[in-house]
Amino acid sequence: MVVKPLLNIAILFALCPMFCGATAPQCSQAKSSIYGMMLRRHVIRKITGISQGGSCLLECYRDVRCQSFNFLISRATCELNNRTKEAKPEDFVPDYGRYYFKRDMNRDVDECNASVPVCDVNANCRNTLGSYQCSCKAGFTGNGETCTDTDECSASVHACDVNATCRNTLGSYQCSCQAGYTGNGKTCTAAVVTATSSCENLLAHQTKTSGIIQTGDYSHYSNNMDCRWNISSNTMLELYFLRFHIYDANDYLLVYDGGSSSSPLIATFSNPSSYPLTPLPAPVTSSTNKLYLRFVSDGNGEVEGIFARYQAITSGSIRLNGSTSVGRVEIFYDGQWGTVCDDAWDINDANVVCKQLGYQRASRAFRGATHGQGSGPIWMDDVSCSGGETHLYDCGHRGWGNSNCTHSRDASVECSAVRLVNGGAYYGRVEVSLNGIWGTVCDDDWDINDANVVCQQLGFSNASSAPHGATYGQGSGYIWMDDVKCQGAEASLFDCNHLQTWTLNYRCSHREDAGVVCVT
Repeated sequence: MVVKPLLNIAILFALCPMFCGATAPQCSQAKSSIYGMMLRRHVIRKITGISQGGSCLLECYRDVRCQSFNFLISRATCELNNRTKEAKPEDFVPDYGRYYFKRDMNRDVDECNASVPVCDVNANCRNTLGSYQCSCKAGFTGNGETCTDTDECSASVHACDVNATCRNTLGSYQCSCQAGYTGNGKTCTAAVVTATSSCENLLAHQTKTSGIIQTGDYSHYSNNMDCRWNISSNTMLELYFLRFHIYDANDYLLVYDGGSSSSPLIATFSNPSSYPLTPLPAPVTSSTNKLYLRFVSDGNGEVEGIFARYQAITSGSIRLNGSTSVGRVEIFYDGQWGTVCDDAWDINDANVVCKQLGYQRASRAFRGATHGQGSGPIWMDDVSCSGGETHLYDCGHRGWGNSNCTHSRDASVECSAVRLVNGGAYYGRVEVSLNGIWGTVCDDDWDINDANVVCQQLGFSNASSAPHGATYGQGSGYIWMDDVKCQGAEASLFDCNHLQTWTLNYRCSHREDAGVVCVT
């Protein structure tokens, strides 16, 4: 029993000089074998059919990962190790069927650059003398040889702000502020807007997130004006015009993308003459979270002027692309405006849209791009509101940008922007809302056809009378409509012809507020 092991040891040493003839540098400091010992748990490769130790040594030198090997003579098996007994003494154990042989360690093997990776693809490898160390990269957990992704979004300590949504990614995560908030996701704050004017009484209906700029009171602007507005926010700003009627090209509005007149000029808005009216300017969006406006007039004439709304834009902000109370629903998300698919779109969804815009409720919900096809992303689909939500983004849907729609199915709404005041359920002073701001209707040309449209819009069959002269008391604030001329079959008072479009009327006073009495 002793002869065979001794014979194989002799063969091993006999083969080494033969092997070293071609590989002298490797064998010049080769270590002798240790019988009856082995290094366990570090075998990286097992080779069978090798009956000579020299062949095993040759295989070890061929594999850059090999630091030592166990040679099992009885089974003609060579086990290549990626560690040595010096590196892992706790794993160097007796085994009387094996020999342990350590490769020349004066020539360190860089396992980290081996063709076959020794560490996980998501780990860092650090070479050491006679060994190496694996450590998982940030965002992964494990022993380095095996690394798994860390789900930071499920951690006990939240990685994102409490008002943010966390999305796990491989080796990392993404935080994005929820609708109605602004920030980088790790810090999110509610949107806030501040506005100042160099002239008195030219800011109205200011809230934390929006307000109105105007060039005059409820009637017209003055000659020789030079007024400035400075609007700033912690998020994007949008300015959209509800009225734009100035006397001539000598009167103009300058809009700057920043906090002063030295900021980049976005546009100069003017009219060549007071009539005919030009279309409303397109909405203006800031890139700096600030807008600076300047209005200048000469002494040649006075008309209604400019009436515009500014608002903070965050994910979840909405607008109607059409008119003040009816149009295609657009919602802001991920830095751009998009539309809503009409799948399951109903009056409950429309009610939430209208309440978010400042109206009391919706009168109709439209499907099939009734108010034109939009462009860009379709942000929401399968919207399911109960009707009691405060914002459209509070309603259930398929997820942002997850849609099987085309723009031929863009949803739209009509908000109920008519109410009866200072009377009863079926009679009173007629008031209409422009972007949540209520005003009255002048009684010039007011007749039963106009009253019929109002009553039908409110759910009644018809009107019995159309009172003039503030029969139900004088209103206050804006007089939004004048010279209303309905045919009687219109679905909404806003579909009727009237003096200009949503003008602040200075030809009327509240002594001429119109009213209706509906048939019950």
